[in-house]
Amino acid sequence: MGFIRHHAFVVTGGNWSPKTIEDAHRLALAIFDYNQVSELSGFTINGYRSFFIAPDGSKEGWEESAAGDIKRMEFKRRLRNEFRYEDKSSMVDWVEVFYGSDDGISEIVDHSKIGDD
Repeated sequence: MGFIRHHAFVVTGGNWSPKTIEDAHRLALAIFDYNQVSELSGFTINGYRSFFIAPDGSKEGWEESAAGDIKRMEFKRRLRNEFRYEDKSSMVDWVEVFYGSDDGISEIVDHSKIGDD
């Protein structure tokens, strides 16, 4: 028996870096189930766009949740390896959160800060 804990990502970036927000979106579509990855938002001020990766819907401890954990780790690994400048700043900004937990806790799990290896 597991408990609910929704894991999600919000990813924001533009088109001015070597790896763009469109590249990050394609990466998410390659890793996650297609129905988990939102469309890219329209352009906002300064040319930013964003997308959302929805939770997998599985309870913690279930096989599907473990598969989701692996996908999330792979996505973050690829963002850190492929979407970084030499100074380790990120070409796209992202945050992984969990919320809606049965224990009432929500938190930022990880994000694209400098030196987060």
